[in-house]
Amino acid sequence: MTQEYQLYRVSQLLSRFREQVKILNSNGEFSINIHAENILINVLNKIYDCNLENVNYVEGKTFPSIDLRDKTKRIAFQITSTANLEKVNHTLTKFIENALYKEFDNVYIFIRHLYT
Repeated sequence: MTQEYQLYRVSQLLSRFREQVKILNSNGEFSINIHAENILINVLNKIYDCNLENVNYVEGKTFPSIDLRDKTKRIAFQITSTANLEKVNHTLTKFIENALYKEFDNVYIFIRHLYT
C-alpha cells in the first residue's frame, strides 16, 4: 500500500465520518461525538506527550467543562463543534465554578468545525 493511497483512504474515511456526525447531530443524536473524542485521544496524546482519558466514561456524562484529561500532566480538553465565543465563555466559566483549576494547569478548547 502506497503512502498516497493511505492518505486517500484516511481522507475518505474522515469524510464519511464527518457526514455521519453531521447527519446524526442534526437529528439530535450526539452519542457519536463521544466516539470522535476517543479518536482524538490518540492524536492529542502524541502531540502533547500525555495520557488522556475520556472523562465522559470515567466520571459520567454530566462532568462539567471538560471531555478529556490527563491528571498526571494536569491538562484538560473541551472538544466541541460549536465554534462561537459563547461556548468558550461557558466552558471557562464552568471550569472556574467547579474549581477545576486546582486539578489542571491548562485547559484547551478543541473546536472541530464541520465544513459544509
